[in-house]
Amino acid sequence: KRNKYNRGKGRVIKKALHYVTGDYVVFLDADMDLHPIQIQTLFDIMRLDKADIVIGSKLHPNSIVNYPLQRRIMSFVYYLLVKIFFSLPCHDTQTGLKLFKTDVLRKVFHRVLVKKFAFDLEVLVNAHHMGYKIAEAPIVLKPQRRFGRIGWGATFNIIWDTLAVWYRMYILKYYDHIDYYRRKNLAKEFRRMRK
Repeated sequence: KRNKYNRGKGRVIKKALHYVTGDYVVFLDADMDLHPIQIQTLFDIMRLDKADIVIGSKLHPNSIVNYPLQRRIMSFVYYLLVKIFFSLPCHDTQTGLKLFKTDVLRKVFHRVLVKKFAFDLEVLVNAHHMGYKIAEAPIVLKPQRRFGRIGWGATFNIIWDTLAVWYRMYILKYYDHIDYYRRKNLAKEFRRMRK
């Protein structure tokens, strides 16, 4: 069923997770730039590396990608930003092909706040912080449509959401004290309702 309003990828996936009954969850972008046949490679890597999460990576040395120079530069710059801020053991958090063990994803989702631009990043940052193993897989990316330009507004939102994840992780220590922050927000909401 399609959502009436666009509230972000994160919100849709959280909602869909309630209906999952299997042991694994695959994220695959619907634009078919990444053919579903590649999912088997992620399962193979998960088994061989004993990983909890496997993500497709445009920056993997064995990946075959065909997308514009501007997008390549933006991917690399974002990789550097993520590397500096989070020290994640992966090069590309934004490729639309990911494999998760369902129980791991459920535990991680309990902590995720971002609904839109840095949703994938927040999931991976939390998984890494919780000690789950993340592995990367090569992909074959064949765009099925012409790439649009990423506007300044979208770029700003991506950076803003990324900085928000960093702030929650390292300044607020939100992810380490999530129950405290949830109780605090609940108390604030309760006080507001009583007014």
